[in-house]
Amino acid sequence: MDIVMNVGRFLNGEFGYVLDELKRIISLAGHRALTKVIIELNCLNDREMEDACKLVMDSGADFLKTGTGWVAGGANISRIARIKEMTQGRIMLKAAGGIRSYQEFEALLQLGVERFGINASSAVDIVSHYAAG
Repeated sequence: MDIVMNVGRFLNGEFGYVLDELKRIISLAGHRALTKVIIELNCLNDREMEDACKLVMDSGADFLKTGTGWVAGGANISRIARIKEMTQGRIMLKAAGGIRSYQEFEALLQLGVERFGINASSAVDIVSHYAAG
């Protein structure tokens, strides 16, 4: 289940509200569904990104997801590397939005990203690259 973090409340500094909201939603899902909290990475500066990662880890979610794919900018490999470094395996990561090439996919795979959100045409190109050997 994808859960978009309340970015408005988060940016207002209402971390307790956001955390409580996430915990309530995640507890309702129980163990029946994997939970992925979307932080809309491209709406956050570096400090906000770090705070959001901490909140998502504290929420009990299974995955932190970088974006919905609707915010401009796409996947930023250096920021995703920072997330992987900061979370140290405490939560799985789904990179989503703007992953268009085999090179981007491979770089994220090397960082240890566990899941990917890729549009169909880009996915075909990436898989074709692997199939070609």
